[in-house]
Amino acid sequence: MAFEESPQLDGSERSSIRTARGWIARHAGLLLILAAFFLLADVLIAAYFFLPGMLKEPPGGLDGCLVGMDQSPIQATIKVGKITTTAGPDGCFFFPELSPGSQTVEIAPAKGEPFSTTATIVSGEATSLGIMNVP
Repeated sequence: MAFEESPQLDGSERSSIRTARGWIARHAGLLLILAAFFLLADVLIAAYFFLPGMLKEPPGGLDGCLVGMDQSPIQATIKVGKITTTAGPDGCFFFPELSPGSQTVEIAPAKGEPFSTTATIVSGEATSLGIMNVP
């Protein structure tokens, strides 16, 4: 291509660049707020998908003690959802982390018939079933 055929700048491109720079300078505050908004939205979306535990309610606990009709401790297996524990030598049990809400507590004594009860687990608190008489 010969020099004479090269595109020539008539100056209009430079004035549009100056106009764009002026617009950006006049609206810098708004652009900064929009950028911060979209950054925050991205962080919240990432947290929702990649760190779901951060957005959930904290767990609650559940405890209780099992005694026979003569008030002696009862050994048993206790199940809440998919979590199982056993009563200690004193007949007491504790679940440190359960999902908040209504939960079915299944109790299977070493001797005797299994039974169940319902407990309402409160987020961040330990719910107590107290002393339960096992027939």
